[in-house]
Amino acid sequence: RVLEWDSTSTASVELEVSFVPDENVIVTVTVSDQIALMGPAELTFSPSNWNVVQSITLMAVDDSIREGNHSGMVMLTVSSADSRFEGIAVDPVMILIEDNDCD
Repeated sequence: RVLEWDSTSTASVELEVSFVPDENVIVTVTVSDQIALMGPAELTFSPSNWNVVQSITLMAVDDSIREGNHSGMVMLTVSSADSRFEGIAVDPVMILIEDNDCD
C-alpha cells in the first residue's frame, strides 16, 4: 500500500528471470495513471546478469480526486530474440493506494 499524499511512500516490485536466456530479455514496464514509475521503464536481463534480481519503484500520483482507497496497475511486457521468453505472459501487479482526498 502506498500513501497518495506522501512522496516518500513507495512500493517496489522485484523481477527476475528463472533460467539463463540465450539472448537479452527486455521487460518493459507501463503503469496506470494512478501510479508513477520512479526509474527506467525497461529492464534488461542478459546471459550474464540473468540471476540478479532487478526492481522497479512506484509511488502514487497525488491528485485532488475523491476516490477513496483504490489501486493502480503495473503491466509488464517481455521481449527477446530468445523464443523461450519472447512474448511470455506476465500477470499485472496491483498496487494499493490510500487516498487523502476523502471526507
